[in-house]
Amino acid sequence: MKQLISKDVLYEPMKEMYEKYPKWLSAHKSTLAPADYQNYVKQFGYIEQIMYIYDNQGDEGFGEVLRLMREVLLIFASFLECRLSDLIPVYYRCKSAVKFLWIL
Repeated sequence: MKQLISKDVLYEPMKEMYEKYPKWLSAHKSTLAPADYQNYVKQFGYIEQIMYIYDNQGDEGFGEVLRLMREVLLIFASFLECRLSDLIPVYYRCKSAVKFLWIL
């Protein structure tokens, strides 16, 4: 499990999501239900925390990254229920992260 969420494996896909997520949130805010929007914001917060850990602790933060990835997965699962067509492009941009999320 440790190899799957190591900085070497997940840093680039997480960085891409970290960089693109705010623009996506801004573009879709008006079309999302308030509760859904809050879930997306919450997920972005987890991604921010993961990036902080990778940047400051590297693989020493494994336990916390694992906990945060599980939280991301819980929100991601709700995405599948409501906006599958919106997620398909995200999957192809972030294949490693999405495949990993299903493993957890």
